[in-house]
Amino acid sequence: MNQNSIYGSDVFQKGFAISSKIRQDKGHQQNQVIENEFIQNNLIKKNPNDFWFNVFYKRKQNCTPMKGRLQKKSPHFFIGFQWKYCELENRVFSYYKSDNKYELEGALDFDLQEFEFKGVLNERNQTIQFTIIPKGTQKEFVFQSDQPENTHLWALQIKIQLNDSIGSLKQLRFLNQIPRFWKNTQLKNTKVLSDCQDGDIALFKSKDNMTKVLRAVTLCEFDHVCLLYRDNGQLCVFEAVSNGVGTFLWSDLTEQKFVNEYEKICIRRLNYAKRQTPEVQNKLREFIKNNLGKEYGLNPGKLLQKVSLIVPQAPQPEDKQRTYFCSELVAKAYKEMGLLELEKSSTQYFPSDFTAEKKLQLLQGATLDPEMLVIFET
Repeated sequence: MNQNSIYGSDVFQKGFAISSKIRQDKGHQQNQVIENEFIQNNLIKKNPNDFWFNVFYKRKQNCTPMKGRLQKKSPHFFIGFQWKYCELENRVFSYYKSDNKYELEGALDFDLQEFEFKGVLNERNQTIQFTIIPKGTQKEFVFQSDQPENTHLWALQIKIQLNDSIGSLKQLRFLNQIPRFWKNTQLKNTKVLSDCQDGDIALFKSKDNMTKVLRAVTLCEFDHVCLLYRDNGQLCVFEAVSNGVGTFLWSDLTEQKFVNEYEKICIRRLNYAKRQTPEVQNKLREFIKNNLGKEYGLNPGKLLQKVSLIVPQAPQPEDKQRTYFCSELVAKAYKEMGLLELEKSSTQYFPSDFTAEKKLQLLQGATLDPEMLVIFET
């Protein structure tokens, strides 16, 4: 093991004890978010190699991609149809608020969910409007164009990719268990484990009714945010929970059944050119080592602290009395990585500030990708 490694060290074990205890104390009475006995007993056991390879290592077959603008019918009666930028690629239909693709409004992965297709035809037998319905739900996605020929081409390609999809062939219902699943691009857990790196962010929406109060106060869908880091080949989670600053392996979400406690988990990938430089790597690891095991702290005094007490550019001694709440910890870590201004207090950041909706401004040209909904396959 690398001498600078955090994973497996005494301080890691201390942090793991904190993160695991808070989840073990809650128990595991809730149903799993995505996996269920039907998948295990009826799909995987019958043809496991074919099933998992096709679904979680997405097939790259010759599906004709489509890109362009379509009108989407709003669920609100008085709004009607609105123009959206749409893409169809590799059996995923996505639509965005505008052509720049920054604000994703919906993503339908045909390989993870069975969908029903309905079309409205004109006198020339062209599809002039089509509806995509996730099987097992009453949700409808209705699209059209101002040109019948364009709508017809989209409809043909969507039907082809629907018919070719694993969701249709296996009659999957992976996604309809998750409220408003279409609001995020779906990311398989295997890709999280293989691709996520230092500084990526995970956002959690808990099943616990008590967290609804926090989400209502902060006007945010999520009630917990944490930082991901990779150490000694392992993807790890760095977080502040009610009994302290802790850490755990990302794989523990499934192996220890931590995932059962959450309604949804989303990832935001960090784009930062200096992320792998020794300077940034060392600063992040020192910050993690120095703060694992510290106490949780959230009080009115913190929330009123608008300006950081730390003098920019001045060396700071370790504050052994320092406490953190979840988003404060992530903000402070980002400061250590050179991503946030030092003057603003880390206590002024909340889970909502790390969502795509808030458009957090990072330094040094760094950006965060929109949220991607994690699909746990085991």
